[in-house]
Amino acid sequence: MMAWPTVETLFERKGELSGEVFIVTKGSQNYKLGLVPIALYSLETLKPYLDQKKQQAETELARLGPRVEAAESEMDAKENAKSAAFDAWIHAGYSDPNKSAVEAAHNEADKQWEAAMGAYYNLLHEQDKFVSGAFYFDGLPQPLVTTQTSSDGKFTIEIPTKGNFAMAANARRTVGDSTENYYWLIKVSLDGAAKRAIMLSNNNLTSEGSSDSLITTSN
Repeated sequence: MMAWPTVETLFERKGELSGEVFIVTKGSQNYKLGLVPIALYSLETLKPYLDQKKQQAETELARLGPRVEAAESEMDAKENAKSAAFDAWIHAGYSDPNKSAVEAAHNEADKQWEAAMGAYYNLLHEQDKFVSGAFYFDGLPQPLVTTQTSSDGKFTIEIPTKGNFAMAANARRTVGDSTENYYWLIKVSLDGAAKRAIMLSNNNLTSEGSSDSLITTSN
């Protein structure tokens, strides 16, 4: 007699991955993050994307490194020139016929220092982009399934009981006049179980170097 295929061979068995998304502040306050988008990826299909992003980051950082060092040296040189021009201006007497020229030289040196400082910090900002969570989250491929957290930061997502996957989440919180961004991109698996619970918090942010995190970022 021919054996009919079981339900599990016809349809991949699914399980349930539930969890919470929250942040604990330095003051030990617990903030549950609602309406946070949660995306599930196959680890096998996500890996090429992450490898390409990491290679791009390494290339750009190698390109920017010497420019940042040169800009820092230029800024330091302009700062020294500004200090020398300021000293000359301070020590020039009111009756000094070169007083106006000395003052003009000081103003010009100050402008050049500000321009050099701006160029340096612009390069630092550009460099920071390639080590940020935003860089890796910009262009993420189409996920297998998505959901979002409830008002109390909880979520439930369907996931195959077998296989290795990645979970991505990005949240933000306004603190005073600034906005804090949080990124998670962690390995997940049910390992054959029907259910599993997971917490997305400070410990496994991409910036924390967690062993579960697929990337390490500056923020």
